[in-house]
Amino acid sequence: MNSIEFGKKCRPYNIQYRDIFGYVPCRDDYTCSQDEYFDALLKAIETKCELSTIVPKKNKDFQDTNKRY
Repeated sequence: MNSIEFGKKCRPYNIQYRDIFGYVPCRDDYTCSQDEYFDALLKAIETKCELSTIVPKKNKDFQDTNKRY
């Protein structure tokens, strides 16, 4: 599935997640596939626990001044 289809599939759940937690999570911040992310998003909404407790976040090192984000 391409990113546009995935975004359309996640849109209604992102809105529900935002209403609960106050922000919309970004799939690129987590170490999982699209399918794992979508399943975790549904579980996070159902259990009302943040996505980072279900799927680990990527470790980003912002100390490297040569890398552009």
